[in-house]
Amino acid sequence: MSGGDLAAVAPFAGPEPIPVPGGRSAHGRTTTSQASADATTDPAPTDPVYELPNFTDQEIADYLRSGYWTQDGGLPHQFNLDSTGIHAKDGVIRVKFDGWSRDADGVTIAGEALAWQALQLYANVLNVTFVEVEGDGVTADLYFGDSDTGAYARSRYNTSTGNIEYSWVNVSTAWLSTYGTGIGSYAMQTYIHEIGHALGLGHAGPYEGLGTYVTSASEVGANTNIYLNDSWQKSIMSYMDQVENTTLDASYARLLTPMAADWIALADMPTYEITDAYSDHTTYGFNTTITAEISVIWAALADRADRNAFHIIDTDGTDTVDFSGYAADQVIDLAGGGVSDIGGLVGNMTIGAATVIENAVGGSGDDWLKGNAADNILVGNAGNDRLEGLDGADTLLGGAGDDVLDGGEGDDDLRGGGGNDLVHGGPGRDTLHSAGEGTYYGDADNDTIHAGPTGAGQLEALYGGDGIDLLDTTEHAGDYAIDLATGLTSFASESFLEFEWLRTGAGADTLVGNASDNVIWGNDGDDWIGGAGGDDSLYGGLGNDTIEGGDGDDFLAGNAGADVLSGGPGVDRAFGGGGDDHLHSGGAGLYRGGNGDDVVFAGPTDPGANETLYGGAGVDLLNTESHTGDYTIDLDTGATSHASELFSGFEDLFSGAGNDLLTGTAGANRIWGNAGNDRIMGGEGDDALDGGDGNDSLFGGDGADHLIGGAGADWLDGEKGADTIEGGDGNDRIWGGALDTVRGGGGDDRILSGGAGAFYGDAGDDILYADAATSAEMLDGGEGIDRLDTTRAAVDYVIDLGAAGSQSGFAEEEFRGFEHVTTGSGADRISGSGGDNVIYAGFGNDTADGGRGRDWIYGEAGADVLLGGFGADRLDGGKGRDFLDAGRGADELHGGAGNDTYRIHQARQKIFEAVDGGKDLVLSSVSYDLSAQGGEIENLELLEAADINATGNDGANKITGNNGSNLLAGLGGDDLLIGRRGGDRLDGGAGDDVMRGGHGNDIYVVDSAGDRVVEGRKMGKSDAIHAGVSLDLEAAAPNVEGLVLTGKGDIDGHGTGGKNLLRGNSGDNLLDGRGGRDVLEGGAGNDVLTGGTSADTFILNAGDGSDTITDLNLDRDLIRFDSGAAGFADLTIAQDGADTRVGYGTGDSLLLLAIDARDLTADVFVF
Repeated sequence: MSGGDLAAVAPFAGPEPIPVPGGRSAHGRTTTSQASADATTDPAPTDPVYELPNFTDQEIADYLRSGYWTQDGGLPHQFNLDSTGIHAKDGVIRVKFDGWSRDADGVTIAGEALAWQALQLYANVLNVTFVEVEGDGVTADLYFGDSDTGAYARSRYNTSTGNIEYSWVNVSTAWLSTYGTGIGSYAMQTYIHEIGHALGLGHAGPYEGLGTYVTSASEVGANTNIYLNDSWQKSIMSYMDQVENTTLDASYARLLTPMAADWIALADMPTYEITDAYSDHTTYGFNTTITAEISVIWAALADRADRNAFHIIDTDGTDTVDFSGYAADQVIDLAGGGVSDIGGLVGNMTIGAATVIENAVGGSGDDWLKGNAADNILVGNAGNDRLEGLDGADTLLGGAGDDVLDGGEGDDDLRGGGGNDLVHGGPGRDTLHSAGEGTYYGDADNDTIHAGPTGAGQLEALYGGDGIDLLDTTEHAGDYAIDLATGLTSFASESFLEFEWLRTGAGADTLVGNASDNVIWGNDGDDWIGGAGGDDSLYGGLGNDTIEGGDGDDFLAGNAGADVLSGGPGVDRAFGGGGDDHLHSGGAGLYRGGNGDDVVFAGPTDPGANETLYGGAGVDLLNTESHTGDYTIDLDTGATSHASELFSGFEDLFSGAGNDLLTGTAGANRIWGNAGNDRIMGGEGDDALDGGDGNDSLFGGDGADHLIGGAGADWLDGEKGADTIEGGDGNDRIWGGALDTVRGGGGDDRILSGGAGAFYGDAGDDILYADAATSAEMLDGGEGIDRLDTTRAAVDYVIDLGAAGSQSGFAEEEFRGFEHVTTGSGADRISGSGGDNVIYAGFGNDTADGGRGRDWIYGEAGADVLLGGFGADRLDGGKGRDFLDAGRGADELHGGAGNDTYRIHQARQKIFEAVDGGKDLVLSSVSYDLSAQGGEIENLELLEAADINATGNDGANKITGNNGSNLLAGLGGDDLLIGRRGGDRLDGGAGDDVMRGGHGNDIYVVDSAGDRVVEGRKMGKSDAIHAGVSLDLEAAAPNVEGLVLTGKGDIDGHGTGGKNLLRGNSGDNLLDGRGGRDVLEGGAGNDVLTGGTSADTFILNAGDGSDTITDLNLDRDLIRFDSGAAGFADLTIAQDGADTRVGYGTGDSLLLLAIDARDLTADVFVF
């Protein structure tokens, strides 16, 4: 042992007594090393003698665990199965059989087998694993030997904690030879006993080696019991067998297992636990589920239960004790702590107090089986058995013999089997099954008793008892008469009393109820059922039954057959079921015909009573001709005009005069509305609906229906099926389906196609709606101005209203006789006729051409192309990026939402653009002014080559010219002007504009420093910018040749390195030609002119003011007077310092810088 560890050796737990079956035990052997204690006795008076007490199982367990050891000052001890602490075993006890220091050669094979079988018992219940170790010098926690005489066990443990270091068990070979080595032998019991000592259990009393049973306190002494119920039945650690204990009613039987107090004592020890004892669904005894690998002892129980005693401890699962193989009378008690008599022995099976065994199976004797609070299955088998279910929903099977069954509490199922049985259901909703003989009591609550087939000489008495009880005689075949009031039947040997419900079998039965609220089932046969008093429920079943409810609010059901049901007084419910039934209403209640062609008679409704009529399956008749005035009848839902009425399940209906609302069923209905503005709905089936006179609404529903509107403005809808629909006179609305034939008749009709079929508008201005998918449908507008509508079809239509034959582009679809058209979401192509057409192109990217005539064309959603054609048309693009072409008439173009394009051919054609209607473009072959159309169109493009003009608005426009000479005016906004070919004038107007001249000699008007001119190389020879601001051609537009300053501002102009024409305005300008042969004209104002490095020409006119030329080259430059001087003589030339001043006209002058007047000749001037 480790340092400081105190140790003690437990006293001998033994030697064990030598058994003498049926008598006293003899001492096995004596030894001087025993540590037996003197018996402790309570002082007992000499007179009288007091009886010893009975100990509870817990008190016995406390003595086994502690009292035995402490009575002489010892210490309770046990193995430490934890992973920490002194002598910790961590759940594993190592076992050694092959010898150790006290027994060199260990135990024999037979002894080892018995020891292992005993160890299995403990391991299957406790949280311990026994592991065998072998070899010399290998230590263990539990040693087994057989070298000493007799049988005993000892332990070495820590005196502080009681934790066992190791234990050893000795059972001598002589012991095995004497007491056997088989299952159920005393040697096996000895091993179970000694291992109990090794684990820490003491004896059940203060005895050692010898035990004497006494019954009074005055007899208590050394080696006697100290409580009255000390015996093997309570503990395997007891010295008192079942017979030695003279107060115990039990047979002598050696033990197969530890008993109740042993397990309690072990579980109370610090580290032992009962964790998972046989937790599966376990069967003990015969048909056991326990294999030898789990437990050799339990696996052999069926062979030992009639010779040995045992205790069952089980923690979970649905478990069964099966002792069906025994012929002896047995008592099986499933109660926790119960004691049972098995296999002919008395008191040889006990069950743990916390153990729940659900099921028990008896043998062929007269057995007594007692259940517990669980849902038990108790099987008596042969013999005159007694079965008691007690609590729970139990199943009791008596088997053969005259049995007594008592279900006890709970909803039980009890079957007596053959014999004269006495059966009590007890409290709960029980089900009792008679085999045809005996007495059966349902007792309390709502029970069901099944009567058996009656045999000759067999008496059968069935009593329902309290509650609502059902008598079931379905096992009886043939005609049967049962009177629940008297209990009499067709057979004198039967008596059926205290039943409220009755169910019979086949046969023509006569069944009479009693004063209770009866439920009676006739089942097969032509039955007569009378309810008598009470609120009864009567079911005829198969056959032609006659059912009379009698007094009370009854329920009648004919089921199959041609039945006659009469409700009688009260609010009754009657159901005809199958067959052609007759239902007679008593004036109030519910009547349902069921299957078959039924007749239901509806009388005048009592204002204070509710009447509901159902025709059911079959062709049923409801006749309300007696009712006048407006009436609502829904044969599908059963609702009528009166809240107290409900008529449903009828196929045919004949209504009277009045504005009626009539609804059919899913079957083939025939409904006549007669006079009045009726609404008739056929529902499913091949219906015939006739509205008669008045403005009627007819709906065929499913099926091949025939609808006739008659006179008046009718609404007809054939719905599903191949229908025939006739609108008749009046402006009718007709909805056709696939394969329908529809004729609008007279009036302006609206007809909706449902697919392949023929649809005729006939006379009047009609609208016909094509099917949602192209199909073999034929639509003919007929006479009048008719419109075709294809909006439901998501296909790309080609429709030509001017076609001589079919107007449809699909070969399988035929459209004829239409003047107007409305299409759907496809990319449609529509052509008008020579007349006035109205075209709605619908959703999709459509193309519509009005052709001749005054047409209205609506593009609606999608990117549409609308062509006005000839005539004064109206084109409306709707949503989407549309193209609207005005054609050759005085058309109105409405773009709508989206980025639209307008094509204008004539000035009289007008555009109407909505606010925020998208970014739009006008393509025009004539001059066009966007500002005249408002500010909602952004872009304008001129087409062809005519010299026409384009004017923008105050928005940011893109204006594009054609191949002619155009005037492009942007007006307000930051515009983009594109000239294309021709000599164009581009004027962006207010805003920072971009101007692209294109080919030709273009003029750009720049009035803002933000304006930008884009001129490509070789795009023109004499392009010019008219600028109202200072401008440098080199920087702004190097490919533009001319610059004309406009306005009155003192602004400047600079040329490029090429040949430029620079012209000033009326202000004081600075003009600089830079390189190239430039022409500079200052104009009014005092201008400064610089020609640059090439031969330049300066142009002067009268009124130009006082100009200055800074770089006149007398050898190459010229000064040209277009006015103000006719020749050199008209000039006054004078030296002005280093410069020369030339005067002309009326006060105009020209200052030539750095020129000597004497060098100036006429060659410089051109007049």
